[in-house]
Amino acid sequence: MADAILAQSLSQDSDTRRATTEVQARQMITSNTLRPVGLHDLLTSDPEVSARALHELMVTDLRPELSKIAVPTKVLYVKPAGVPLSDAQIDGFYGSEYALLKGVELVRIPDSAHLIMWDQPQRFQREIQDFLR
Repeated sequence: MADAILAQSLSQDSDTRRATTEVQARQMITSNTLRPVGLHDLLTSDPEVSARALHELMVTDLRPELSKIAVPTKVLYVKPAGVPLSDAQIDGFYGSEYALLKGVELVRIPDSAHLIMWDQPQRFQREIQDFLR
């Protein structure tokens, strides 16, 4: 699947890439003010580099390495819009994904898409400050 996504991304013409990127920006950023900034960044990024980076992210599983982390860790995450899972199911998913990371603090941020720092900046800052204390 990841290879197919890579091939599809690399073969897109500029109009298709723009349309696909606009959908991604709407899914990743709920802030109407900041979405154009993210869209601009996505559209001005090198398409081949972006496609290959996404591919590497999809095919690299770092979960076995989590047990080697020996520092406090806080993971902020969201329940993506349109995902047909309950909050409890999303929480369970993240709990299982980070099961090897001892002492991890998992925090779901509601009313946010992928870019929490843009969609919920006050909450994001509060969580970071809390973690650093």
